[in-house]
Amino acid sequence: MFRIVLSFLVLLTVGAIANAEPPNQSNWASGLDRYIGHFRMINDDNEPVREFESYWSEPNKIFQYSSFSMADGPTSSSRGVGFCFWNEKENRPEFNELEYRDGERFVYEGYCIDMTETTMTWIVTEWSKDGILSQVKMTDTHNADGLDRTTEQITGEEDDTNVVKWVRVTEDKPEYRWFYN
Repeated sequence: MFRIVLSFLVLLTVGAIANAEPPNQSNWASGLDRYIGHFRMINDDNEPVREFESYWSEPNKIFQYSSFSMADGPTSSSRGVGFCFWNEKENRPEFNELEYRDGERFVYEGYCIDMTETTMTWIVTEWSKDGILSQVKMTDTHNADGLDRTTEQITGEEDDTNVVKWVRVTEDKPEYRWFYN
């Protein structure tokens, strides 16, 4: 019996590895589709800390998003905008984000290093006017309610507010929007 269970587990593991597909030009957009919509970001104390909304502004080419801190409501001291795209030169999906927080601007650059049917793993670098502040490896595991996030600090100091999951607020998943409707 033990051998049968062990054999079954080995087959499942090999199958999972065989089904993992690194992001490529033909599948990266389907990975980002899982981020489309309106989400509430939850910290490790199970408190909502940010709102996030995203959509395709040009189908399968430019993915746009925005977010803001929920701590201050409509007068939030933290607002961010960004976009994700396929970088042909680097052969990977990347994103650029600008955040205004506490009177300063921060830039985030990220790129996807791995993608499976349920996960996307990113390397994210945070910059300020003083240079690089930190770099993290971020793995998002998508589920029916949104996603669960784990981070691994690579360089710099860990962020005070650690987002551990996103909860979908609406099921509205527009395929794309135009800048000027």
